[in-house]
Amino acid sequence: MCIDKCLQNSGCRSVNYNSKSLACELNFVGHSSYPSLLQSAVEFEYLHIATEHLEENCSVQNVECVALHTSEKKCIRSSSKMVAPENVALGKTVYSSSVYDGNYVNHDVKYIVDGNSGRAFGICGSTYIEMKPWILIDLGQVYQIRKLNVVVYNLGYPDTTCAFYDIRIGLTTNTSEMTLCNTDSQYVSKIVECQQCIVGQFVHFQLNNNVNCHLHFCEVEIFAVKHML
Repeated sequence: MCIDKCLQNSGCRSVNYNSKSLACELNFVGHSSYPSLLQSAVEFEYLHIATEHLEENCSVQNVECVALHTSEKKCIRSSSKMVAPENVALGKTVYSSSVYDGNYVNHDVKYIVDGNSGRAFGICGSTYIEMKPWILIDLGQVYQIRKLNVVVYNLGYPDTTCAFYDIRIGLTTNTSEMTLCNTDSQYVSKIVECQQCIVGQFVHFQLNNNVNCHLHFCEVEIFAVKHML
């Protein structure tokens, strides 16, 4: 029954099961990926569930709540009514390795989540010219993420030296614990699809080259649904 509940939820990665009390706890992480977030408990057995093949989309259905041994409740998907993903990045907190202030204009990275998708100096965000610059968006809570809309200011570079960046998503700001969403070019505005539905709160962008470059976006929209576990 506990494993069945996990398999019904696209965000479930593992379970804690107590065979005496029949308590079932659903986890949205696995111990191998996030060992710091899971702790052992007396009389509970940990089981990793292979749900990766069920992660084709991030739509959430109605929820069903089950009682835990702590008297708390955990909620999982149950019925067929779907919730459509929406842009959860708007107005959220953005961090970066640096902020470019050239051309007498401040290119604060907060502009990439302000809802203005125009492409011009003063309304786009950019790091300074540096090695492997990065930008991090804190969504404030955990979501199931599959798709992003990235609007860039095309600087007209003649080659792809500074083009390609990685998008990673995770539950912490530790990039080594994040899951790779995809790799794309900062010279083309487009919808970016993650390779799978990823559960996380932090979305990290970083150039993956070994030369000094800007990392710049005019707007980033992150389409997701609230994680129900």
